[in-house]
Amino acid sequence: MPDHLTDEERQLVDEAIAAGQVQHIPRGVSGFGEDGEPLKLMNPWRERQMARANKRRDKVVKLVEEGHTFQEMAEILNASIDTIRVDVKNRLGENGWARVVENRERKEAA
Repeated sequence: MPDHLTDEERQLVDEAIAAGQVQHIPRGVSGFGEDGEPLKLMNPWRERQMARANKRRDKVVKLVEEGHTFQEMAEILNASIDTIRVDVKNRLGENGWARVVENRERKEAA
């Protein structure tokens, strides 16, 4: 595939520009939606990673409510404790963090 335009293609582009049929699309944008807002380019791999992370975060919330500790959640979800801590803090804030600590203390006291 040639990486340059033929004279014919260049003429078509120039005509479209002159007719106002072309608009500048900034780097990182795939086009514009019906509302005129830019459509961001998204890497399919990144989309899958984000979907998996969101599912894991939903599970973390459920596990906190069930009374699990950071270590238990990491083992159940096959993730690092640091990942689980970040998920708890991002989804549940300081309250979630405190609940997990309470879960651990309750289990240690039993």
